[in-house]
Amino acid sequence: MNGKASSSALDTLSNTVNHRTTGLSALNTKVTNLTTDVNGKASSSALTTLSNKVNHSTTGLSALNTKVTNLTTDVNGKASSSALTTLSNTVNHSTTGLAALNTKVTTLGTTVNGKASTSALQSLSDQVNDSETGLEAIQSSVTSLSTTVSGKAEASAVTGLTQRVTSVEGTATAVEQRHFVNLDANGRVAGVELYNGTGGSSFTVNADAFKIYNGTSDISPFTVSGGKVNMSNATVTGGLNVKSSTSGQRMEITNTQIKIFDASGNLRVKLGDI
Repeated sequence: MNGKASSSALDTLSNTVNHRTTGLSALNTKVTNLTTDVNGKASSSALTTLSNKVNHSTTGLSALNTKVTNLTTDVNGKASSSALTTLSNTVNHSTTGLAALNTKVTTLGTTVNGKASTSALQSLSDQVNDSETGLEAIQSSVTSLSTTVSGKAEASAVTGLTQRVTSVEGTATAVEQRHFVNLDANGRVAGVELYNGTGGSSFTVNADAFKIYNGTSDISPFTVSGGKVNMSNATVTGGLNVKSSTSGQRMEITNTQIKIFDASGNLRVKLGDI
């Protein structure tokens, strides 16, 4: 178009089947590619690929299905964006067992004049491994966001959910579940993780301060900050055993006594049940 605009479209189909005494190999593919350029100032492209592959031999079966979609845009070298989606399904079968994997990955990226860039990634996967001795199933969902501004600021957020079940012949079935959120702002990391497994569960917090509110007051009855625990309006029931230190000068409070020791560890004051 007057040398100022150009576009192209490509569409290919292929089908291949090979049969021999050893087995079967089949391949099906479809590729669609669209491109546009406007006077060298703007360009865009779209690519879609579909493929199906099956291999059969005396050792077993291998099947692969994939779909890839890729979109890119560039505006005069000042701004660019891309979007990529990948779907895949893989099954491997051999004399040792079966392995199946399903994945979906979506990636979005944007860059503005080399001064700012952002990206978003979402990944889903489901995997099952079956062997003669046991079974393993793994599922995961991970979302990642990242931003960079002219090399002056960097931030990222990652959230994930994973689950693993392992069953081995002759041993107990193991279950492991994890849900986590990690935030990174210029190298300062904060996050939480909830874990549950066959051996127990845990809740881990990584933060400068951890506070609990009831939603009706701006006063936190329980705060952890700077390696210290602060409690407001605390009510303690059951056993009580509080020590300001394990040795030397200290105060000890139990259900029935209050003790005060000097710097040499000698008992100076004793109140309560004597």
